[in-house]
Amino acid sequence: MTENFPVDWSSFRISKMSPQTQVLWVRKEEKSARVGVRCLVPQDVETFQCSVSVTARVAETSLSGGVLTVSHTISILAQQTIDLTILPKTVPITFHAGKSTGSARLLLRGRLLAGSNTVVKSVSCEGYEVTWNITEQANNTAILQLAFAHKPEQGDSAGRLLIELAGKKPIRLPVVKVNVK
Repeated sequence: MTENFPVDWSSFRISKMSPQTQVLWVRKEEKSARVGVRCLVPQDVETFQCSVSVTARVAETSLSGGVLTVSHTISILAQQTIDLTILPKTVPITFHAGKSTGSARLLLRGRLLAGSNTVVKSVSCEGYEVTWNITEQANNTAILQLAFAHKPEQGDSAGRLLIELAGKKPIRLPVVKVNVK
């Protein structure tokens, strides 16, 4: 922040506007202030926006007879590369009335989807026979389509979905059954 009018730089303050923002340092100079800010991007998010607010008093207040304060909000855009994220984090399996089959779709995003590499090696879920395929793979994004056939001998409970990945630890996601009439 630099001055276009007389600013009392000793009154300069910076406030973070979200818990994901860290103020690293503040350097007040004769006619400006410099700050170091870090935006803590959540793990599975590629682009994240946070902001800070800066305030300072106007040095010469003879025109108004009182104390004037100027403020400004600064937006910060942070980006990171993620290997792979899968959404939603809880898998809704849709079952239609009278049928023992269900389906779900998951969104996969991340740099591991670049090119024609097959990231997903297998998909399984306790109590179900699972078939799957990946479609619409472009721009590091793909849709994982899942079909579930209930195994009657396994009871009626759905466990966790287990996704085995090439060269990575498997991902386990909770499952919720959605019955549609």
